[in-house]
Amino acid sequence: GESLVNAIEISPHDPAKVYVVITRYKFGDHRPFIFRSTDYGQTWENIGANLKDSDFVRVVREDPTLEGLLYAGTERGLFISFDDGQSWSAFQSNLPVCPITDLIIKDNDLVASTSGRGFWILDDLGGLQQGKGQLDSAQVVLIQPKPTHKFVLGGGGGPTNGKNPLVGVTIDYYLPYDIKATDTLELSILNESGDVIRSYSSLKDESFQSWPGGPVPKQVLPLGKGMNRFNWDLRREEIPAIDGVFVFGSPVGAMVGPGTYRAQLSYKGQVQEQMVEVLADPRIDATEADYTYQQKLLDQLDKAVRDIHESIIKVQAARGQLEALAEHIPADEQYVALTEQAKALAKRLSEWEAELIQPKQKTFQDVINFENQLSSELLNLMGKVDAPDPHQPTALVQNIEMRIGEWTFLQAELEDLIQKDLKAFNDAYLRAGLPVIIMKD
Repeated sequence: GESLVNAIEISPHDPAKVYVVITRYKFGDHRPFIFRSTDYGQTWENIGANLKDSDFVRVVREDPTLEGLLYAGTERGLFISFDDGQSWSAFQSNLPVCPITDLIIKDNDLVASTSGRGFWILDDLGGLQQGKGQLDSAQVVLIQPKPTHKFVLGGGGGPTNGKNPLVGVTIDYYLPYDIKATDTLELSILNESGDVIRSYSSLKDESFQSWPGGPVPKQVLPLGKGMNRFNWDLRREEIPAIDGVFVFGSPVGAMVGPGTYRAQLSYKGQVQEQMVEVLADPRIDATEADYTYQQKLLDQLDKAVRDIHESIIKVQAARGQLEALAEHIPADEQYVALTEQAKALAKRLSEWEAELIQPKQKTFQDVINFENQLSSELLNLMGKVDAPDPHQPTALVQNIEMRIGEWTFLQAELEDLIQKDLKAFNDAYLRAGLPVIIMKD
């Protein structure tokens, strides 16, 4: 009888195969009709008969990567088939139950238009394509992520705005159904040299604490049965925090440059690995050399800030020991010089520390009254270098060289304090039969 042809899909895998979606709801017939021909239209088969009788179909698309993987938009939601329409399963997730009016696959993302509920996008179909709906329930599987462009977007959201995708690489993985909440899952991101630049765990750090200008909590890997999704934001490991100290600047690591990385997923001795390709933003006119130079500067800044913070942590531990011992050295006349030596050394370490951090800053408002020190200055420079455009102004590069030169000088000064002053104090302490001051590794 008379029908409305709503969509025609020519198979991207076989020119002889075509799908035609017709609707008859205007005639009171809500049955689903998806006709498939594998012989250039000589014969047809209705593969929509396995859908609900009341869910008439508006559109069907075949996956461009996996032949026989079909997506069907119906009057009441989205359905999927892994066997070329012989069987169908609902595929809603957080998609509203509403008419799906059209579907398109772009950059391996599934885009759906709806009637009255806006546009929806399912990022990266790799999990469906590689799993084929038949993943081994006893094995861990890490899905190959799609090549990802390096770009930065705002968060979107709000009652009248859409939500932008997360920045970075979408990482999908499958976990066996016997997994327990107490099990440990770990994910490592490695660069081309094999160095781990970012690591994640399914275990939440229960001892984590923060404060104004302090660290941010680490992301925790999902540990659900079946498919899980995680996002690597293309950043390196966070900058180590100094306990209780306000540092004006972002503690997040710098973004990596375009290139090839590796993702390693570890669970109970099983290690799965996939390559991760990060692509340059095609809108930016930059060469590979531009990105390499940007990463070189970020490496220098990242190392300098990490070294500063780690050195301060060691200095604070040593200074704390000195101050405590100065309070507990016997009040005998023979120990007066030793007590003064302890106080003087603690004061010198405190003055050295004050060249790197601003102890008077306690909140973000305090930066108006108390000048930033070297750590914050370097973090500020890192934020400027870590921009989408890799080109670096000459004045910025000169400022970086000057600031890193300052750290090199202060680093040598600390080494001198350790090798001479602290050693001399420890020697005097040993002669007095008292325990030495330890500079922790």
